[in-house]
Amino acid sequence: MSRKAIKMVGETFGVLKVLCESENSNKQHKRFDAICEKCGSQIELDGGNIRRHAKTKAKGCSMCYHPSTTHGTSNHKCYKTWEGMIARCYNKKHVAYNNYGGRGIDVIGQWRVSPVSFIKWLLQNGWKKGLEVDRKDNDRGYSPENCRIVTPMINKNNTRRSRTFLVYGEKLTIAEASRKFNLKYTTIRERLNSGSCGKH
Repeated sequence: MSRKAIKMVGETFGVLKVLCESENSNKQHKRFDAICEKCGSQIELDGGNIRRHAKTKAKGCSMCYHPSTTHGTSNHKCYKTWEGMIARCYNKKHVAYNNYGGRGIDVIGQWRVSPVSFIKWLLQNGWKKGLEVDRKDNDRGYSPENCRIVTPMINKNNTRRSRTFLVYGEKLTIAEASRKFNLKYTTIRERLNSGSCGKH
């Protein structure tokens, strides 16, 4: 790898961060794999195009503006789910970035670069309108091994911020205890805050 190529790797040009020199690169025509920090798409460009991208101050890569030309999935009912997942993990300006990408949560390579692959997994695992993608382990990223399709309530109960406490030896969230014992959510929360219940 030339010195010029080495200098580009790891640098950010506009919204494009250069990951490595591409396998298709050669001495006469340097090409690089880069990731768009806005949408998370991984694309291959020559060095000149990457530099020009920064000079034009583009607000996104070609995939941001024309995702359907490559994947044909931008109008799919599941596309927004993929788009949101990518944004939370790779868009530093996203409102939830600090809870995802900001603490190391990422998206497995195949899902990151291919919404088709992600959508195929969703449909094969029983996704339908009203269901959500949930990570089993909230300290790990998005992958087939760590994801499942659940109801919004289960997803909410599995957030890092869900408070749990022991009831007759059973660990429950506030929402779960509210449903199980027919108590108001606010009543349980107030008792926890006052120290009347044992938090876990």
